[in-house]
Amino acid sequence: SFFEWPVEQWYLYHQKIQAVFKGYPTAQAAVETAVLNLWANRRHLSLWQFFGGYRQSCPVGFSIGIKSLSETVTEAKLHLQEGYSLIKLKGGLKLADDIQKILKVSDLLPKSAGLILDVNHGYTFNQAKLLINKIKKSRVQLIEQPVGLTNLSALKKLHQLSSIPIIADESAVSLEDCQKLLLGDYVSGVNIKLMKCGGPINFLKIFHLAKSLNKIVMLGCMYESVASLTTSAQLALGLPVDYVDLDSGPIDFCDDPARGGIIYQRGRLWLGKKLIMS
Repeated sequence: SFFEWPVEQWYLYHQKIQAVFKGYPTAQAAVETAVLNLWANRRHLSLWQFFGGYRQSCPVGFSIGIKSLSETVTEAKLHLQEGYSLIKLKGGLKLADDIQKILKVSDLLPKSAGLILDVNHGYTFNQAKLLINKIKKSRVQLIEQPVGLTNLSALKKLHQLSSIPIIADESAVSLEDCQKLLLGDYVSGVNIKLMKCGGPINFLKIFHLAKSLNKIVMLGCMYESVASLTTSAQLALGLPVDYVDLDSGPIDFCDDPARGGIIYQRGRLWLGKKLIMS
């Protein structure tokens, strides 16, 4: 039987889940979330409280895909009007286009708003270096994964020379990846996704390691339903996560079978009613 210990011994379940579902981080995250919810529900607690209960709401970023300059500007204006204070631009295909979009969107931002560039490992080292030089006076607060996911030497060089923080995304998949990147000072921070790192407890290990080293933590997501995003939201609100990039679920899906869990309002994330499946 899988349930060989009382649910109060949840760390034993964490260890077993990591072993039984090794190589399947989404399954690890799903089963561990179920165990932790069972433990919390028996004590009439939420996972938000268990993770730390740090805040009631937080700003959430909104991603704009790779589009033309005019479409990018139009969408950025729309989301700023909706109340978002953090815009993420996707890039990595054409350097000149990315620079133009960054500078144009930077001019639109009020002082209270920020900008992130997600390159999706699309540049060479020299391209990334040129980009950083061209946008150093822009409103970009950090750059995600500017170079190839296995090119850690280039990632570290950019981190060392850039005035804009460089964080890892595709290079920071597992707990082991993040330990290497953070302890080796390859980057200014990491973007962690529960569906990649193997669940909430691994996230907590990465988060506390990063914060002990004064590194940036972004909590991201895949293309997910609110059912899985709710756990990420509880972590985002339970802890002082620096950047919350959970723009999927109810934002993307018009037919999501899950209800409750998360509320998006004026560019902020809240926890709403109890999550149910219709």
